[in-house]
Amino acid sequence: MKYGNRTTHVRRSIGRKIRDLRLEQGYSQSSLATMVAINRSYLCEVENGRRNISLDNLIKISDALDVPLPILFEDVSSTHRVFGGDAPSIRRRNRPRKDSR
Repeated sequence: MKYGNRTTHVRRSIGRKIRDLRLEQGYSQSSLATMVAINRSYLCEVENGRRNISLDNLIKISDALDVPLPILFEDVSSTHRVFGGDAPSIRRRNRPRKDSR
């Protein structure tokens, strides 16, 4: 999966989870947006996977919905390898050792 497709997938999965939790708890977009001090239109774009939401706003939303933050990532990790696996390995450069005296 290409990088752009991967990020789009993650944004959509998180947005769907936020929308599902919001609806389960009976909140409108306007009421949740007001609770977390964001614009309703921004929340709409997040729920539709069109905006890249900050960690700060994810924390505010998880607090407002009274769910642990990792719950917002449930659908992401179950459908796609986000954490590890695809990441390139990091190699340390060979550095000359300092003389120990």
